[in-house]
Amino acid sequence: MRSKAIRILSISLVFLLVLSSIALAAANPKGKGAEVKAKAEVKAKAEVKLQENNKLNNAGTEKRLQVQAENRTKEQAKISQGSMKQLRGRVRINNKEIKFDVPPVIKDGRTLIPIRAIMNGFGATVSWDEVAKAVYIEKGDVKITIVIGSTTVYVNDKPVTIDVPAQLISNRMFVPLRFISETLGKKVNYNPATEDIDIEEPQEIQTGQENVAQENATQENAINQQTSEGMAGQQEAETGAPQQ
Repeated sequence: MRSKAIRILSISLVFLLVLSSIALAAANPKGKGAEVKAKAEVKAKAEVKLQENNKLNNAGTEKRLQVQAENRTKEQAKISQGSMKQLRGRVRINNKEIKFDVPPVIKDGRTLIPIRAIMNGFGATVSWDEVAKAVYIEKGDVKITIVIGSTTVYVNDKPVTIDVPAQLISNRMFVPLRFISETLGKKVNYNPATEDIDIEEPQEIQTGQENVAQENATQENAINQQTSEGMAGQQEAETGAPQQ
């Protein structure tokens, strides 16, 4: 009997606790919802703060990388221009002086020139690849590929090594004058006293052109003489034989 009474008492206590919990929940039905909402607001604020920190970190990283790139560019400019001087002389192609908006320079004993100005004088076509930082020069059956800063140049897809690479100076592409000229079949004459540079056709080409012009002139003279003799004969036939 005693154990039965204890069991009944325990069950009654549990029942009372359940009833009290139900009563408390009924008395404050919004308590749990408010707690959940508060936790959500705290989480949202934490996420916003984290995003702001990430943005600041990313901006700082981008700025740092930009500064590093600018510093590298400045250092490269100092290195490349350290042994560079402006060309004092004039550049002529077939006795016609070439005008430059940015003057040619001499670097490590090599003359570098703005590529577009000289290519106009050569009658070659020039195209620029911004991604590869490369320039393509074409004239006739010759194609030259030059990459800024590289000592390897491709002539008709065959690699050729040069001692002074192309440079970017004052937003202009500068290339080795003698290499480009001779690759395109030109002859380069340099006067060290005046630093004047004359670019012209090779002697054999000039001689060939002169021979062709002379042959054309000779043929034209022969045709003119034959025409004159023919006209004279025709006049004699029309007027009759000349009197003795």
